[in-house]
Amino acid sequence: MNTPPIAEIRERNSTAHKLFGGSRLWFLTLLCLLVAAGLLWWSMPPKGTTINIQFPQGHGLKTEDTVRYRGIEVGTVESVSLDDSLEGVDVEVLLKPSASELATKGTRFWIVRPELSLTRISGLETAIGHKYIGVSPGLNPDNEIAQPSFRFQGLADVPVDTLSDSGIELTLRGDKRYSINKGSDVTFRGVVIGTILDAGLSQDARHVDVRVRIFDQHASLLTSESKFWATSGLDFNFNFGLKGGAFDLDTESLETLARGGVSMITTGQGKDVSPGDVFYLHAYADDAWFEAASSFQTTDVTLRGAVPIKASYMASGFFRKKEKVTQFNGVAISRDGNQSVLLPTDAFEDIKGNESFRILIAEKEIDPAALEAKNGFGLTMVDFPGNFGAFAVPDDCASLIEPIECMAVRRSGDVSFHLTIQATSIKSSGDGGIWEVIDFNGDRDVWHGAPVISSSNGALIGILLIESRKAKILTVGGMGI
Repeated sequence: MNTPPIAEIRERNSTAHKLFGGSRLWFLTLLCLLVAAGLLWWSMPPKGTTINIQFPQGHGLKTEDTVRYRGIEVGTVESVSLDDSLEGVDVEVLLKPSASELATKGTRFWIVRPELSLTRISGLETAIGHKYIGVSPGLNPDNEIAQPSFRFQGLADVPVDTLSDSGIELTLRGDKRYSINKGSDVTFRGVVIGTILDAGLSQDARHVDVRVRIFDQHASLLTSESKFWATSGLDFNFNFGLKGGAFDLDTESLETLARGGVSMITTGQGKDVSPGDVFYLHAYADDAWFEAASSFQTTDVTLRGAVPIKASYMASGFFRKKEKVTQFNGVAISRDGNQSVLLPTDAFEDIKGNESFRILIAEKEIDPAALEAKNGFGLTMVDFPGNFGAFAVPDDCASLIEPIECMAVRRSGDVSFHLTIQATSIKSSGDGGIWEVIDFNGDRDVWHGAPVISSSNGALIGILLIESRKAKILTVGGMGI
């Protein structure tokens, strides 16, 4: 007979056996607990970045007040206390993770509080509500890696250049302050081109030094022949005679009357200006300056290539027919000695089938049959000679690889006008041939189809197309020329 197998039974006294009873399902339970703990940890929002800001005054700032950038909450005040020397206020701030880049060297902080004056009203929401901390990110020139920082010296007041463009800083030295104040405007022919950074006595107290910043987009107005004068206060002129009298009152604006300001004019080409250059601040403008300034040109770029176009048809009315007119623009180009005009097809496509349809290019009526020559890019090309400063293809054209300063050009009669388009207002649409223009404020009847040229060399970049107040630049590559 065969002997049946005999099981050998051993007693297990290990700790794992006592805890889990020998069942492997406990290991699965433990694994599930670990996964759940990991998911819980990953789902918890990151804490953010803690920084310390020292202000000269607290101005009623409290715990749980916010930090805001461009009106958006980017952090929270954790604590407010006096510093060890009792000469300032230490504020601990927790920045949100999305705002961690604000914790870099050069970032400025200030406490927003109500301000009411003759020329400025700001921070009124803090008069009855919570105070908050304003912030201006540090500049990062030449794409250098930003240096992190976690301790900052807060500003006593709002910096005057918080919302202003970058620019070139100059010093104006005068005999008096002329009621010029920090934050006042610098104007050129009445147009604001800069701001006053501050005004104070020179080191020897014999003069007043006024620091100004001229914005980048207006830096081309500056030469060594630029003249500056104070525009604060009123200028009275009384003339009396046997046949009566005359009274002249001259002030640039109510703001300059209240806060003072500085005006500038450039009388000649002169030499280039460098940051920190010093100019004399005159009390009054000299009439001879304006006469000399009439021959000053800020740029050699010529406004050209724009062709005015009108399309019309007779629309039925209640009692009589009425002419409906659509205005737009075209772009004059030349190739191999032949000149053509590129015009946006959508400006007349819906009405060209009307029997009364007419189209005039530069006030000259053309045969509607010529409009059939499309180039497949939403544009129609028509042979049309004329003196419009046509762009030679491809010599006068440039590819828009990245946003640059440019301008749209239109023509009225024999005079050309321009609309500046800042590089910061241009955004790629994802299609290399089309760029979007943000916050465009021009009318379709005035700017649709206008050529867009480079502000630096006048090269053709593309054509401006407007749809429901949304503008885009169809680049040279997208135009198919």
